[in-house]
Amino acid sequence: MQKKRILVAALNWGLGHAARCIPIIYELQKQGAEVVIGSDNEALCMLQMEFPALETIALPAYDVRYKYSNMFLNIAPQVPKLLRMLFLERRFLNRIIKSIKIDALISDNRYGLYSKSIPTAFLTHQLNIQIPNPLVSAWINAMNQHYMQQYSFVWVPDLAGADNLSGTLGHGLSLPTIRYIGSLSRLQNDVQPISDYDMVAILSGPEPQRSYFEEKLKEQMLALPLKSILVQGRPERENSLQVEGPLTILPFANSNTVAALMQHAKLFIARSGYSSLMDISKMGVKPLLLVPTPGQTEQVYLARQLAAKGAVMYQEQSRLDLHAAWLGRNSTLGIGDSDNASFLEIAIAELLSSVKKS
Repeated sequence: MQKKRILVAALNWGLGHAARCIPIIYELQKQGAEVVIGSDNEALCMLQMEFPALETIALPAYDVRYKYSNMFLNIAPQVPKLLRMLFLERRFLNRIIKSIKIDALISDNRYGLYSKSIPTAFLTHQLNIQIPNPLVSAWINAMNQHYMQQYSFVWVPDLAGADNLSGTLGHGLSLPTIRYIGSLSRLQNDVQPISDYDMVAILSGPEPQRSYFEEKLKEQMLALPLKSILVQGRPERENSLQVEGPLTILPFANSNTVAALMQHAKLFIARSGYSSLMDISKMGVKPLLLVPTPGQTEQVYLARQLAAKGAVMYQEQSRLDLHAAWLGRNSTLGIGDSDNASFLEIAIAELLSSVKKS
């Protein structure tokens, strides 16, 4: 019997969307599907490195940039471009469904990739987007719900009950298509640990904030008498180590290297992106310092709620203080694991069974 061809399309908005698609791709393969990977730029490069044998397709690039610490100032000028991207995505998908024989689609936060001719699943942890302004919030969330309703299924990478990771971000919305599929992580905790570093920082997220964060980290790591490693999150660069005094710089790390670095870091530093938190939860990482991307309100929300529980330390990028974080590193409890692989298996089986027989 011919395998069902499933397009897995990841948003290139940092590397988190691509990272959390990795366990989905493995589960699709486990259930006998043929996977085609779609994304653009760094995210596509990351997935090609993880799955060099799979067919890939370059999707239209959103190219969203975060220049300011205010979400509205970042996004408002880019709204026309984003709306145009949704149109281009939809047209692109309609063109390739038959040309490359796509039977179903999984879209990680790419809002324009929906079709009524094939089953589609929309992967998101933001059922309720966090916007401080109530009028803007109402409009954005109405648009969010409108686009989610175009998909056959909405997959939330979390648990449905109180023991969840996303809080109000991923809960409180009633749609019959919503499926909670458990936490998604590309990492495995059976790798050989790397225990040579006091501080480990793994960067991600849109430019130019990723670069601003990198420069702040480098400056402070070089000033401290601690052995540190900084993973830049740049899969497109030649992956060679650079050593500057106590600091080692690595352009990119694969899944096994990330897991190994996480396991025995005396202090782990990361953005509070949801995909990063799922990896951290899976690995049981602590001590932990979260530094949200300025202007990404959901990252601020997640970091604050976890800090309020005593699970993590939280600092704003503009007030980064690694010395203070190092001194307070033993005060955090860590993040509980919300993984349940059976939920993902069930969701993928449901998607595959909804494909029309040829």
